[in-house]
Amino acid sequence: MRTNGAGTGAPRQAVVIGGGPAGLTVARVLAERGTRVTIVERDRLPGEPSHRAGVPQGRHTHVLLEGGQRALERLLPGAVGELLERGAPRIGMPEDMLQWQSDGWYRRTAATAHLLTPSRPLLESVLRRRVLADERVGTVEGTEVLGLVGTAARVTGVVVRE
Repeated sequence: MRTNGAGTGAPRQAVVIGGGPAGLTVARVLAERGTRVTIVERDRLPGEPSHRAGVPQGRHTHVLLEGGQRALERLLPGAVGELLERGAPRIGMPEDMLQWQSDGWYRRTAATAHLLTPSRPLLESVLRRRVLADERVGTVEGTEVLGLVGTAARVTGVVVRE
């Protein structure tokens, strides 16, 4: 798989390795800048939220701090609301948390910050649906990236295996 060369007049094209949250958000940023993006993912991507074999930390709770929530909302407007609507817990700190330090329990007080704690499958599902709605972004699933093609100055493609 090779990308189009710069300066050829052809539309820019990028390959993103991995369809997790980082790969999906990178694909969104590239597409916003007019780049055609192909996400190469080793797993088959589920239509609904479900765990993927290739994600070792996939069963862990994922946390979006307030800065991450704001960034996600700027990149994909409505995504935070959708996560909440689909059941992602919103935890007020310190109001909704128990915290122990060496000198004892901290007192609960009104929340001054809020965490969003979706499951990895829910987070990926919301991001994937929104990012792949852009016709400039596509996927190649069930495909492993074996290496990069190009020079030390520029990557021009990837070597893949189904």
